[in-house]
Amino acid sequence: MNHSFNKKQYGVIIKVVNTFLKWSIIGVFILSGILLVGFVAVVFVPKGLFSWNMANLEQISVQLTNILNEINGDILSGVANVKSLILTLLFTGVVNLSFFQFIQIQLRKIVSNVNDEMPFQNANAVILRNLGLGYIIASVLLSFVNSWMFVTLVNTFNVFHATIEFSVDLQMVFMGIIILILAYIFNCGSSLQEEHDTTL
Repeated sequence: MNHSFNKKQYGVIIKVVNTFLKWSIIGVFILSGILLVGFVAVVFVPKGLFSWNMANLEQISVQLTNILNEINGDILSGVANVKSLILTLLFTGVVNLSFFQFIQIQLRKIVSNVNDEMPFQNANAVILRNLGLGYIIASVLLSFVNSWMFVTLVNTFNVFHATIEFSVDLQMVFMGIIILILAYIFNCGSSLQEEHDTTL
């Protein structure tokens, strides 16, 4: 009796997660579309319209960890053109959202298979393998793109000169390796499931 209750409770959680992922995927598609349209629109807007008077940034505050720093307005002078910065921000947003969307789609596939009471099947092992490889690729790609965005931001306003200091996101690499190990476990479980079904 208790086992059937837990199974029913599990089913409710799976359905809620499945519904949430469904709407979240739709929302991210819409947001990505908006960013892409914005990127294309900015490309065709004349560069002169993106001139920004640096004097508008006087006495701004920047929060770094627990220290609040005020940037002296004296170093902010002249006019900066922010078109390349806006394009970089939009591009970075699309790349990050694309990775997030990839994760959501793969997770929804797994949740749907679990909802159909087919957790140990080869399709889930393939999905997990794709997720693991995706994390490892993203550890390089996202790190580079996000660093590039920061450098563009700093250099646009000439607060100080910055260059890209590239480093792989080791946390994402670790996540990718763990997921690849899970993919191997699911692959073994799929083989055992097939043997069991054949025996029966």
